[in-house]
Amino acid sequence: MYSHIKAFEVKLALLLEQVKKHNFIHLHATHNLSAENPAVPFPAEKCVEALEMLKAQYGVRFRELHVNAKEIRLFQNPFVADIDEAQPSYQFELAELQNCDVLKDAFKPNSLIDFYAALPNDTYPNIKKHAMKMSTLFGSTYICEQTFSRMKLLKTPMRSRLTDEHLHHCLRLAVTRMEPDIQLLTSQMQGHSSH
Repeated sequence: MYSHIKAFEVKLALLLEQVKKHNFIHLHATHNLSAENPAVPFPAEKCVEALEMLKAQYGVRFRELHVNAKEIRLFQNPFVADIDEAQPSYQFELAELQNCDVLKDAFKPNSLIDFYAALPNDTYPNIKKHAMKMSTLFGSTYICEQTFSRMKLLKTPMRSRLTDEHLHHCLRLAVTRMEPDIQLLTSQMQGHSSH
């Protein structure tokens, strides 16, 4: 998933630069329309504005991925991770792992989950913990779809001033499976005494 997000960001930046130069090679309908009717100029400025807004929103939406990029790359392929840049708790384990030919050979044909499951826990406990954390980072598509559906219900035109932080809290309440114990909560409250 991280690779797809990064690839989309690169494509978006490429598309933006090309549209700024009135190059519509990747926008097939626009390219064909411009070729068929060169007398009618395409409003490239509006297109650039929309692409810049999309790029900015995309950057905000996935900013946590950029913060965790090193950890994600470490998970994707621990054999090419820079040991000096890794967290100290991973450095010795990475040195051991990167110099183990048997594990290098096992890495290629297996899925990431199978590879990390087969790592000896006594030799690589921190890397295995890291792999567990990273493999659960994205969750299932059902949870993502449910969250986006709830977000559409929360962020309506009437509630367009929700901040990202407030939206985050509202979403957390909307998708949680926890049920509050109202009886317990109200029994612990102290009523106001009259004067």
